[in-house]
Amino acid sequence: MARLAWSALGLVASASSDTGVSLSYIHCRDGNSWALADPEPVPAIGMAHGTANIVHLAWSTAGSDLACIDDSGRLSIWTHGAVLNLLACSMPPTPSPSSPDGAIVGFRWCTGAKSVVPTCTATRQDDGSFHYNITQIRPYGPRHATPNKHACIAVTANARLKFWYQVDTRYELSTIVDLEPDLAFAESYTVAAFGTDRDNTFVLATYAAATHTFKLFRISVDWPASTSPTSSPAAPVISARRIYCNQIYCPNSNTRDLTHIEIVSPKHHPESRLKILTVYASETATTVHKIEVLTLPMSLHSNFDTLSLRRTQALPDSSADIVQFKDYYDLSTKRLTGIFALADESAIALAFADGSIEFRHPDSFLPRIPAYVSHLVTGVVDAGLGFLPPSEPALEMCLSPNSFAHCYLTSKGDLKLQHISAMVAAEDVAEAAHLVAVSIAERHAVACMISAGCEDIMLVACDQLRLRGPEFAITLLAQCQKALSLSLEARDAQAERFVLSPHLQKLLSFQAALLSNTDWQRTVPGKVVWATLNVRLFAFAITFTLKSNSGGRQASGQLQDTDVRPETLVTLLGLVKWCVDFLAFMLQDIFEIACNPEQYVKRGNSSVALSILLCGVPRLILRYALRGLRGLEQIVSRSSSREPDEFALSRVAFRQLGDIMRSGPLAITSFEKLVSDIDTYTKSMPVNSLEVDQTLLFKGTVPPELASATMRVCAVFMQRIKPELDLQALYFYPTDWLGLGRRGSSFKTEIGLEIDNLRKQILSPQGVHRRRCVRCGSMSTLEDFKGVKATPHWTLVFQRNCICGSAWVKSDNALHI
Repeated sequence: MARLAWSALGLVASASSDTGVSLSYIHCRDGNSWALADPEPVPAIGMAHGTANIVHLAWSTAGSDLACIDDSGRLSIWTHGAVLNLLACSMPPTPSPSSPDGAIVGFRWCTGAKSVVPTCTATRQDDGSFHYNITQIRPYGPRHATPNKHACIAVTANARLKFWYQVDTRYELSTIVDLEPDLAFAESYTVAAFGTDRDNTFVLATYAAATHTFKLFRISVDWPASTSPTSSPAAPVISARRIYCNQIYCPNSNTRDLTHIEIVSPKHHPESRLKILTVYASETATTVHKIEVLTLPMSLHSNFDTLSLRRTQALPDSSADIVQFKDYYDLSTKRLTGIFALADESAIALAFADGSIEFRHPDSFLPRIPAYVSHLVTGVVDAGLGFLPPSEPALEMCLSPNSFAHCYLTSKGDLKLQHISAMVAAEDVAEAAHLVAVSIAERHAVACMISAGCEDIMLVACDQLRLRGPEFAITLLAQCQKALSLSLEARDAQAERFVLSPHLQKLLSFQAALLSNTDWQRTVPGKVVWATLNVRLFAFAITFTLKSNSGGRQASGQLQDTDVRPETLVTLLGLVKWCVDFLAFMLQDIFEIACNPEQYVKRGNSSVALSILLCGVPRLILRYALRGLRGLEQIVSRSSSREPDEFALSRVAFRQLGDIMRSGPLAITSFEKLVSDIDTYTKSMPVNSLEVDQTLLFKGTVPPELASATMRVCAVFMQRIKPELDLQALYFYPTDWLGLGRRGSSFKTEIGLEIDNLRKQILSPQGVHRRRCVRCGSMSTLEDFKGVKATPHWTLVFQRNCICGSAWVKSDNALHI
């Protein structure tokens, strides 16, 4: 049983007798330093379980539901919604068992519906680059009949199976199965563990300490066919059969007791078998015994064919399980407290009571020593990364879903964090940095594909950046782009695809986090991607709003103003203000360069505006956003023809939008023509678009190949745009709140008021619950606009995730900025 659990979404749950269940998470505190947040107790769980202590915690495979089991044998389930650290009860604690032997000793969540990524490798090609072999497969094991619903199974000390499955948002108990109705009290199970096999069944291993009896069961979960696609599934049929029973002892010592069992599911390879690791430990030593289960087809005599005619019982199973006791491994100097499979299946991690963690090969159990492997990277161990020696003993540990960090409980009950670091001195520093970048990019790509949290990856990446210098960021970002198979070649027909691409969002978010400094002051390339993320937000919001109001019947820019609901327009006010001010910032940056373009080209200085205008993907997203803004401007213009008393609320909203759009220093159509001219010119240039775009995006500088494009931008600006500008007004136009210039913050206005970074509106200082992004530090209100159900607001899409793609946490206190 485990008192620590780390969810796939990044939430760490811990249990202690003093504080009950607490929640924590990795977050960026000030734009530069990453740490584990102070654990926050969940009083509701303590109140639900009363005086009982929580002894086991387990997250569902999706990471949204937490199972809590107390020392009296009761189970409750809790779910978080829009923010990570707010849990609601999905199933209150089950009734207390009538006797001590009715307590739960083994628990397991069913496999989720989402695909997983098995062992993935990065292989060096002849040209020195790496090819990422990342494939998604369906995981083994029983699953809920309805996608995105959860189910779980437990076994009690008196050999009873209990199965719960989700109906709507609540959980119901299925039929209870007696594994051994005649089990004596002395034979009660003391240790149990579930695993999943390739035939999508559970394998249950149990151990009775009093009799040293070890048993294995195979458990099937069969869901009845649903009568309606929309109806909830009926209770499943749970069947179990015993496949092994015998007494077992530690192979090499009679002073070591069996403390826990770990079951490792077979890999998706025909030669792989289900493995059971039994752990025998004393205070100073540990032995691990490996047991394999092999399933073979069983041939039956023809007389069995008529058996069903004379009896109602089922025929014998057509397969046979062979249990083979394999090698044992004597860890003679340490007490083992936990075994974890690495996320990429390249190794297993052994956690010891002294706080250390060792990597072992999952088949041979031989140590995997961190080293630099230049031709093939399979996990962080092949990039010279690992966990440093412990600083203090650990009562219990849990590994992060990406295997980049682990949490542990100290003897005082404190929760602490340790992350992987460079373990090997490198002879070739550049090659070592390259391999580390490859290993991080590989895990980041996998986390993105399975929608898992990756703040532990961010923490390690930022730590390696400080260690290896600025060039490491360029190498890492290029590898992340390649591992995600993300093309930077932008075409007009793909504009909406780029706006909606989650992989592009996560690559930009990774760069924004990597290139953020103390007090959330970003470097120039960090500002480039931060601006692109916000332009993407605006493009999505305006497109979603116009399409949702028109029911998808009309394209953006063709919507009639009478179709737009006023409460929907209100949600766009802050974003439109941000976009107009962002265009002013771009004009300020370009004007400064256009005054002396030869000097800029000669020095090769950095520029946020030029990087966005000359880089394919940011320019494409900007053009898409400008089309939406122009369409909204046309709707606002048509609204002025209404009668004064008609649609009063809508007229107020339209008037506010019109005032905001006219407040900019340049007409939207004029700026759109400038961007269109740049787009046409850059596409005609014979340059390596990938290398150029990577320089613009990852470095924030204009490469020499685009010197002529820079001169072209400046010439067009001076000839066409400057005559339309009030230069004095442009110079003093307030854009510091965008956080893109040399000063200012994207979290506060010029006078220090905090900004809702989702809606781009000022946050009320009192009376509003707030949420904060664990990665980029953005603040927002916890409540979303309710509105009319028939007209959903774009803000609902960001209920669970920030504009950068990371998770929200409840935070009633403002950030310390």
